[in-house]
Parts: sequence; structure tokens; C-alpha cells
Amino acid sequence: MRDKSADERVALGREILFKEDQIDEINREYRNQENQLERFHSEMNRLFNAEQELYAQAQQEGENTSWKESEFQAVRQEVQRVVSTESELIHQGYGQARLAIQDNIDQLHKERNALFSVIKNVRRHIMLVKLYSL
Repeated sequence: MRDKSADERVALGREILFKEDQIDEINREYRNQENQLERFHSEMNRLFNAEQELYAQAQQEGENTSWKESEFQAVRQEVQRVVSTESELIHQGYGQARLAIQDNIDQLHKERNALFSVIKNVRRHIMLVKLYSL
């Protein structure tokens, strides 16, 4: 006797695997975005440090750089704020996407498990019928 829900269980299993692959892809994209942001942040820090050295050198030569330094610090703080905000948005966005897919996977598991329960109950019922028909 062929299990009539076997095809449906196989289809659900495949859909679960597909969704799990989507989560893996989201995780790769997340790491890529975080790495790009980190490279940007590192490069900006390198440039800020070089600029800071130029201000220090100019001060040693007697130049008044206080107004430039205050503008420079404001720009540096704004870049830090933007990087922090972007990092949080990336984290939230990818986290929400992972959560939505995981919720879908959990639902698919429930559907597949329900099919197994139906089959189990049908088999139990058949065995009882056979037992009582003796």
C-alpha cells in the first residue's frame, strides 16, 4: 500500500531545505555587508588619523588649526554615527529576514509532522480493524 501523503511530505521536505538554503544565503549576505561596512569604517579611521597628523604637524609649525580641528571632529563623529546606524540597520534587517524564514520553516515542519501523525493514526486504525475482524 502506497502512502498517499508521501509526495506531499517529500515536497514539504524540499521546501524546508530550500528555506534553510535561503537562511544560509542571508547569513552570507549579512556577513558580506558587515565586512564592507567594517572596511569602510577602517578606511575612514585611517584617513582621519592621517588628517589628525597633518593638523598636529601644522600646529607644530605655528599654524592655528583649532577651528579646523573642531570641524574635523564633527565630521569624524558624524561618520561614526552613520557607521553605527548602518550596522544596526543591517543587523535588524537581516535578523528580521532570518526570523521570517525560520517561522516559515517551523510552520512547514508542523505541516509535515501533522501528515506523519495522520498516517500513524490511519495505520493504528487499520491494525485495530484487522484485530477486531479476526
